[in-house]
Amino acid sequence: MCQTLLKNGFNVDVWSYEFGPFIEELDVLGILTECISESEISQEWVEKRIFKYNLVIANTVVVYKAVEFIQEFLPVVWYVREAENLPNFFWIPQRKTALENAKKIYVVSEYARDFIVKNYNQNVEVLHNYVDDVFGIEGCYIKDKNSKQDGKLRFLALGTIEERKGYDVLIDAFISLPKEIREQCELHFAGRLWEGAKHFYPKLLKQIKPYKNIFYHGELRDKKSIYKLLVQSDVVVVASRDESCSLVALEGAMMARVLILSQNIGAKYILNENNGICVKTGCADALKDAFIRLFKNKDRLDAMGREARKAYLDTSTYEIYAKNFMSVIEKELASNSYLYRVENGDYQLYSFDVFDTLIMRKVAEPKAIFALMQERIKELDFPLVLKENFAKLRAETEGYYYYNVCKKNFMDVRFEEIYDLLALNFSLSSKQKEILMNLEIEVERESFIPIEKNIKLLEKVVEMQKNPILVSDMYFNAEQIRQFLLPFSKAFTDIFIYVSSEYRKKKNNGALFKMIMRQRKVKPRFWLHFGDNFLIDCIEAKKLGINFHYYENDLLSYEKFAIQNANSLNVQKMLAKARNFRVQNKLSSLEELGACFGAFLFLPYVYYVLQQAVQNEVKILYFIARDGFILQKICEKIIQKENLNIQTKYIYGSRFVWRKPFEEKNEEKINLMKAYLNQELNINEKFAFVEVAGSGVTLDKVVECMEVDLKHLFYGTFYLHRSEFGSTKGIFMLPNIYQSAFKIEFFCRSLEGQVLAYEGESGKIIPICCEFEGIALEEFGYGFYIDALLKFVDFILKDSNYENFLIDFTLSAEYLKYLASENIDKNFIELVGSVPFALDELYKDSKCNVVAKRFFVPKEIVKEHWATFPWSILRSHHSVKGIYDKKVCEKISVGAVDRVQNHLSYKLGNVLLCNVKNPFGIIKLIFLIPMLVMIHKEEKKMANYSLNNLPMEYYDDYEEALKIQNFFSYQLGSLLIRSGKKYNIFCIFVLPYQIIKLYQKKVRKND
Repeated sequence: MCQTLLKNGFNVDVWSYEFGPFIEELDVLGILTECISESEISQEWVEKRIFKYNLVIANTVVVYKAVEFIQEFLPVVWYVREAENLPNFFWIPQRKTALENAKKIYVVSEYARDFIVKNYNQNVEVLHNYVDDVFGIEGCYIKDKNSKQDGKLRFLALGTIEERKGYDVLIDAFISLPKEIREQCELHFAGRLWEGAKHFYPKLLKQIKPYKNIFYHGELRDKKSIYKLLVQSDVVVVASRDESCSLVALEGAMMARVLILSQNIGAKYILNENNGICVKTGCADALKDAFIRLFKNKDRLDAMGREARKAYLDTSTYEIYAKNFMSVIEKELASNSYLYRVENGDYQLYSFDVFDTLIMRKVAEPKAIFALMQERIKELDFPLVLKENFAKLRAETEGYYYYNVCKKNFMDVRFEEIYDLLALNFSLSSKQKEILMNLEIEVERESFIPIEKNIKLLEKVVEMQKNPILVSDMYFNAEQIRQFLLPFSKAFTDIFIYVSSEYRKKKNNGALFKMIMRQRKVKPRFWLHFGDNFLIDCIEAKKLGINFHYYENDLLSYEKFAIQNANSLNVQKMLAKARNFRVQNKLSSLEELGACFGAFLFLPYVYYVLQQAVQNEVKILYFIARDGFILQKICEKIIQKENLNIQTKYIYGSRFVWRKPFEEKNEEKINLMKAYLNQELNINEKFAFVEVAGSGVTLDKVVECMEVDLKHLFYGTFYLHRSEFGSTKGIFMLPNIYQSAFKIEFFCRSLEGQVLAYEGESGKIIPICCEFEGIALEEFGYGFYIDALLKFVDFILKDSNYENFLIDFTLSAEYLKYLASENIDKNFIELVGSVPFALDELYKDSKCNVVAKRFFVPKEIVKEHWATFPWSILRSHHSVKGIYDKKVCEKISVGAVDRVQNHLSYKLGNVLLCNVKNPFGIIKLIFLIPMLVMIHKEEKKMANYSLNNLPMEYYDDYEEALKIQNFFSYQLGSLLIRSGKKYNIFCIFVLPYQIIKLYQKKVRKND
């Protein structure tokens, strides 16, 4: 599904309840998979996340909870893959209710549809499954069937070894064959021994032991092994008691194998009288008869197999699936989630927030407007203290009203009142006050830019004669706000605007919403409000029963990090520029990363290199593969913009071909390297190399072996950061990159792998790159990252003040700090950590490693590069995070005993035993027990939850901890807690009897 959507130009995000192999497959596609537990799914969680999407595809009945919440706001394609086994999932009754109330359900077969229509819901459509066609791939299909020259008939079954799959029926049928037929046949099966079927498969495996022609192949995860078994078989058998659509049946047909399917198989649409047999479900005799029938017609099996493949080609190829799937998407897709609700809802009042919903500023935060004003009033006639501190004083004067004046019926301050107080405090004349007020309005007006897609939504609502209103918490009055809006649309001419300062009531406590309901005489359930502030436009509206539509327009995690640490006016403008780009362009996660993170990471560095080159009359810049690929593209855009007389060239080099030959003293490789450099470098112009980060040792080797003529023209090597002084000239922009050198490489890949060697070909030296890494990067979608980064560079260069952005490397430094931060965002790590990256030792093999590997198995030992280990931890499950120490990569050795001794049961038991021996001690217990409970609660708040979430069995002292939990004192404490919860104050009457029983149990155990 995801692959099909990507191929058709859609952006895809995935939410999953569990970690698993599918996440690794999605990593390869460059799809961000966010793992959330079902308990996290709530109405509020959905409302905050869902409105940026146009469609939701929900897989399996298990995700019912998300479907229930989402289908109110967006169209949902609920793809239910279960059939007659659905009742097994209804131990959670809400699943059944959700299925019955679903607006639309999609299933994988007519069999599944008929069952659901009959029992739960009439709104069901079929979207058939598919399997990849590997029939013609070498190694999959063996035409001459060399492996089957013995003439035996081979039956094959695949799937989890459980009762539902009908393996008992399969084996009984095969064993019951007449001996003379059975000995000329073989039965092969493979699949995982499911934990939930421990009552089933042991006797099955015992049953087949006497038969040397029945083969169990274990669990097969490798597709090639599965295909090999299919190729070596004659007949594929699916004996399941229930299966909505068997992929094994489709794979068998794809491989031109005869099929035997039970009646309760959704995939029987692929079956006909010419390619297989349908048998009664759960009937070993019927299956045995099918075996005998095919045995007696062995000469027809090839013809039947060809018919099976024809049926596959007619129904179950990827091309057919993709066409059908995309027709479903086109039918269900909402052009806009808000309009979907407008068209399908029964609303009487429609309202829009204004700031950051319809218009936004050219600065990241509203208070930055005051900093812009401060710059302008420096030459005007105002008190010096006001001119030097205006931004701070303007913000704090407004704040003074909110903290000290705005209460009850006076909830908001007006624009004029803020300046009245400023004028009073700094002895300003009426004219000076008026100048400042007009200046603020002017700066605001110049700063505003439209959010065009939302203005178009409002215009559409106006066209539909829905009479929308505007609602804003703001000190400006309605007419001032209207004047801000009118340059962007005539639709704002007659729209009524409710402003908090005019009514002295605010949205942020619901008072303004309540007043509007009274004035408009509308019930909250018939009101739909559109806004960007989740707490105010959404939560406050929801408290009153008002429907809301959330428009996400916030800063990203790394942008918030930067603005907290380096809040300059220029940083405000740069971050606003990135946010404006996001508003104008619908970006995938990778595209957002390229435009908003990668671009500002490298833009100032490239501009620094060009400035240095111009100043030192460097004519050619050689960008070193492959970190230099993106840098060169940025450089060319700036050169074109500024019309600079500098050339750029991309040359292929790496540690493998420039440094290792010297370490290995390989003269042949050294000579090839020299020949390549002589071929690529211009011996007539002053030049420099451009790198990103490193020690510089590799390029030192290159410069040392250059010809004298080249050395004379060599200016030096530019680095964002160089970690060591070397023998050649290394010029770097940042003295400190905060231990992020290795991680920078994720953000400056090319779509080629590392250079592994040089080869001579037709008189030229050709670089040989690691193909599999390049392919992995392309499949991952890294090209989208690069394209978005370069598109954002164009966006920046169109700004009349672009130089201010390029000379300021504050964001570069802050983003490098962010990469080394302990508070780095999990979603950021999820995405960047999945960028394909081949480690040095893997270049010899045809495989590519994911650098920030996920840890699915707690006992796994970390062997990956140390620099990415913390990211690997952050991408993994919380219990895995607790097992490994971030710095030394070692398993936590002790801790289970400490945790048990910190349990309230342990503490209470000890206190009880220590004080029940005398009357005074019993009186003390009245005070000690409540005090102990209170202290325990406070300690629990401060506990290290990352370790407390770790299962105790992973500690080395787990066995000792179990012994402590069996102590009489621990059991006594547990008894006190249970009794208190169950009987409350009356536990004092029950406890003596229960303690006696517990003591008698202990005595019997000791005996």
